Parts: sequence; C-alpha cells; structure tokens
Amino acid sequence: MQGTNTPNFPSDAMGGGDASGLLAGPASESERFLADLKTFVTDAEALLGQAKTLSGAGALAAREEFERRLAQAKTQYAAAREVAMDHAQDYMDRTETYVRNEPWKAIGIAALAGAMIGILFSRR
Repeated sequence: MQGTNTPNFPSDAMGGGDASGLLAGPASESERFLADLKTFVTDAEALLGQAKTLSGAGALAAREEFERRLAQAKTQYAAAREVAMDHAQDYMDRTETYVRNEPWKAIGIAALAGAMIGILFSRR
C-alpha cells in the first residue's frame, strides 16, 4: 500500500528498468583508464629499453619524458579515483534513501538474499 509520501525514484535508481544504464558511466571510464594505463606501461617499457642504450643528453631526455608520463599517469589515476568515489557515494546515498523510505522491502530483500546464500552454502 503506497501513500502520498512515497518517493519517485528514477527507473534505474534501485535496479529497476535497464541495469546497463546504472553502470554505463563508471564502466566506460574505468575501461578508458585501463587503456591509458596499458599505454603508459607500454611507453614506459619502451623508454626504459631506450634508456639502456642512451648516455648523456639522450638519457636525460628519456628520463624527463618518463617523469612527464609518470606525472600524467598519476593525474589520470587521481581523476579516475575521484570519479569512482563520487559514483560510489551516489549509489550509497541512493541505497540509504531507498532503505529509509522502503524499510520493509529492504528487509524482505535482505531476508531473501540471506536465504539464497544459506541454501547455496548448505548444498556444499
């Protein structure tokens, strides 16, 4: 029975509707970050390989390039971490709001999940 004080959640806020929309943002950002990280590792390996044969000014230039790319990778990591933390906080806030507004549904979902886990472990 729903009263007039029941909140209206977007269809993807708590798992309803299209679940891919809920995870589309972070997944694409994390995939992009992993691709950038792989590129950085490949570039770093190439620079280190070249640095073995270089001396003097060439080694100094390779070191500076490596330091520049390392700083860039650190910046990208910090930005990706910040985005992930923002998404996690958003999902946590949505969940908390849902549980506060629909406590019996949350209890039912938790009981069902517990029963399913219990059944799965009892079969081992």
